[in-house]
Amino acid sequence: MVMLVRALNLQADFSGNFPDVKERDYYYDAVGIAKALGITSGKAGGLFGPKDYITRQDMVVFMDKALKAVELKLAEPATDLSQFTDGASVSSYAQAAVVLNRLLDQLSE
Repeated sequence: MVMLVRALNLQADFSGNFPDVKERDYYYDAVGIAKALGITSGKAGGLFGPKDYITRQDMVVFMDKALKAVELKLAEPATDLSQFTDGASVSSYAQAAVVLNRLLDQLSE
């Protein structure tokens, strides 16, 4: 989340954070900004899970929401995941973001 917030120079005022993100944590501001902008809503139980592993699909959903927060308009991709060996295991909420991420990868190759 820190890299995403810094890369896009995201800024937002926030008055609270997730209970498992403490003010002394180096990622406190980045997570608070991401929460305020709607990039993350946390996990079950209202936690963020800063030490949990992040899945590829969650990462691209964060990226997609961050791009929308800075109003970067990209064409909506189709949700054909057959090009991925693990395409069948991508959750429905992440399908468009995963395809978009692959399209962005192809543009940078």
